Parts: sequence; structure tokens; C-alpha cells
Amino acid sequence: MACLALSGAQHCLPELSWRTPSFPWCQAYSGSHCSPQAPVSVLILPCPHPSEAGPAGQGMQGEPRPPPSPHLWLFSPQNRFSDYEKRKEQKMLEKLEFERRLDLGQREHAELLQQSYSHKDEILQSVKQEQTRLEQGLSERQRCLDAERQQLREQLKQTEQSIASRIQRLLQDNQRQKKSSEILKSLENERIRMEQLMSITQEETENLRQREIASAMQQMLTESCKSRLIQMAYESQRQSLVQQACSSMAEMDKRFQQILSWQQMDQSKAISQILQESVMQKAAFEALQVKKDLAHRQIRNQIRLIETELLQLTQLELKRKSLDTETLQEMISEQRWALSSLLQQLLKEKRQREEELHDILVELEAKSETKQENYWLIQYQRLLNQKPLSLKLQEEGLQRQLVALLVELSAEHYLPIFAHHRISLDMLSRMSPGDLAK
Repeated sequence: MACLALSGAQHCLPELSWRTPSFPWCQAYSGSHCSPQAPVSVLILPCPHPSEAGPAGQGMQGEPRPPPSPHLWLFSPQNRFSDYEKRKEQKMLEKLEFERRLDLGQREHAELLQQSYSHKDEILQSVKQEQTRLEQGLSERQRCLDAERQQLREQLKQTEQSIASRIQRLLQDNQRQKKSSEILKSLENERIRMEQLMSITQEETENLRQREIASAMQQMLTESCKSRLIQMAYESQRQSLVQQACSSMAEMDKRFQQILSWQQMDQSKAISQILQESVMQKAAFEALQVKKDLAHRQIRNQIRLIETELLQLTQLELKRKSLDTETLQEMISEQRWALSSLLQQLLKEKRQREEELHDILVELEAKSETKQENYWLIQYQRLLNQKPLSLKLQEEGLQRQLVALLVELSAEHYLPIFAHHRISLDMLSRMSPGDLAK
């Protein structure tokens, strides 16, 4: 501060140079001795030389000396220097006060800047922390979504693999059934010959339960008509021609009215009508024959499995489309084509089996005794009392564990072969793949 004061004083010295105030009496003098910029030495009056001085009390050239002016003390160098010192001190005080105020203002400004910088740093730090927290939350959420998506993809992949394995198993079963179809047909013909369907014994005639068989026939006819109506309605929806659809609908309405009339009839009247009409007895026997036929039941079960697999394939395609994931369309198309081909083949086999059963029914009807009473009732009772194939095979000596194993593996069609060759579990465990193939 002292250095600043001295430097300020040095800069102020030119301004505080030998300046004199402008007094009124100074205007009376002529020349440049009384100018405001004149130094003090110029303002001192010149002293006369002693030789030019006159006698005491006289001025130059013998003139009398004027009396001294009372304002001459102002023009003395000492008074002017003291005045200059006072002004200089006052200027120094003003300058120091100004510097003090300036320093105080600069300090306040620096404090304000420091506060603003600290506040700005705090805001930036809080914003940075919030941004970091948001980024962590977003990254965590993204990881969760990725994990869920990966899990869903794994589930879809497992579903695809299970569907593919089931389809492969169905195709293999179908191939095995094709190979054993001839054996099944021969065994079926042998069973028909052994049971002697054309002959009715006296014991069967005496043990005929007419009312019970008629009631079972009525229930079977109702179920058969309902299933046929559903099948006809499904087939009529697939037809493209309106005329054929109308005709099938008319036939369906006619049969539906017939079923309604049967349902509205009294139970005793329906049973009595069934007992009197051989056509209804024949229709009931045909429906029960189709229901209990082993080959027809296997075909129905395979059709149901294939329809289930097709439904699961459709659901899998819908899930993949909703997830916008890359799909193996070629593999799914091949699986769908294979299932559709197998379904068409099974439907064809189902129709062929129904035609074979109908031919057997026609043969029975042609060879039946015309005067035989309750012929179809006795045949229905015989078919109703027929034991399942697994129970018959157990009675013939086939082990129960082996039968359960083949049923669990969906290989019931091999039961007659195992029973014919008297194969047991011990023999099966010792067989090689070649022996099993034979």
C-alpha cells in the first residue's frame, strides 16, 4: 500500500506543480510575472542595486519607496510549499481511501465469484451424480430385459426341440405301424374267424339282456349321430359350392330333427322302438364296432396327437412374430408339411378302416339267418362283452409288466406279436436290435 501511495504521489506531482491561485490583485501587474504558471522565483520583486539606491526613504531615481503590501507574505516560498504539502497529503488521503474502497470492492467481487463458482460446482456435481444414477438404472433395466429376452429365447428353443422330437417320434411310430399293418389285418381276420361271428349259440340267445342292450344302443346311436352331425357341419363349412352346402345343411337339419324327436320320446318308447327295428340295431352295432376297433382307435389317437402338434406349431409361430425374433421358417414349414402329410394319410387310413368295417357288417348281414330273432342285439351284446386286447393277452400268458411297458411306449400294436411268440421281459432284455427287428 505504501508503494502504491508513493507511485500515486509521483504521478500526481505534475498536476500539483508550481501553480498559484488566481488572485485579483495579481491582475494589476503587467507582464508574465503574475501568470498562474509562473514559478515563485519570478514572482519575487527584483532588488535594486546599491549604487542605484537613493537615500533612505527613496526609491529608484530618487522617488520615494512605497510602503510594503500586507499580501506579500502569500508569495513566500515557504508558504507555497506548505500549501503544496497540504494538498499533496489531502490527495494522498483521497487516493488511499479510493484504493481502500477499490480493494474492498475487489474482495467482495472475488468472494461473490468464489461463491458462484462453488455453487456452480455443487450444481454440476449433483447433476453428474443424478446422471450417473440414471445411467446405472438404465443399464440395470437393460440387463434385466436382456436376461428376460434370453430366457424367453431359451424357452422357445426348448419348445421347438420338444416339438421336433415329438414329430420325429410320431413319424417313427407311423413307419412302424405301416410295417405291422399286414400283421394286424391277418390277426384281425383270424380273430373274426375264431369268434365265429356267423353263429349264435342257444346260450347267448337265452342270456340276452334286451332292455339293457337296447338302452346301450340308444346311447350309442345318439353319440354316433351327434358325431356325424359335427363332422358333416365341419365338412359343409369347407365346401366351396353354395348348393352343396345347402343340401348338406338340409340333410343335417333333417337328422338333427330326428335326434330331437328321439330325445323327446319317452325312454321306454325309444327302447321299444329299438327292439322292434333291426335297422336301428344294425346302426348301433356298427357304431359300437367302430368305437371298439383297435386299429380305428389307434388312428384316432394319432390324428388327435397330430392336431395338437399343429396347434402348438401355430402358437409358436405367433409367439415368435410378437417378439420380432429371427425364425427358422424353413424348419417350421417342413415340420408343418410333414404333419399335414401324415394327417392326410391317417384320414385316408381311417376312411379305409371304416370301409373295411362296413364290409364286415355287410358280410354279417348277408350270412345272417333270416329267421333269427334279435340277431343284432346278440351281436351287440357279444361285442359289448368283449374283453380288451390287453386283458386277453394277459390271460393268454403275456406278462402284465410287459403290457404296461408297451402301452407306455405307445406300442400297443406289437402286443399280438409278443403274445404269438410268447415273449417275456427276460427274453426281451436278452434280445439284440436285430432280433427285435425280426
